[in-house]
Amino acid sequence: LWGADGGLPAYLPSFAVRRAWSGRGLGRELLTQAEKLATKAGKKLMRLDCGKSNHRLRQWYEDAGYQLKGEGLPPYTGGRVLSLYEKALYSHKS
Repeated sequence: LWGADGGLPAYLPSFAVRRAWSGRGLGRELLTQAEKLATKAGKKLMRLDCGKSNHRLRQWYEDAGYQLKGEGLPPYTGGRVLSLYEKALYSHKS
């Protein structure tokens, strides 16, 4: 879906928090930790996707600093269009 990437991005292919744990900030903390690990590995971008029709999740990603970069229709979703998101990662060296 993304095309050639030059090895710069990290991908978060599957990400979910059980409904029973929602509202506690766990999802945001897990996402932050994934971004830190990607940065530590030398990645410059984090990419993820979600269903185009999942407006609540799309807003959550946008609130976390991700930008919509396009849409795609991979064969493995059974015709479900995905929204593709990306965020620049910055290393904070002291």
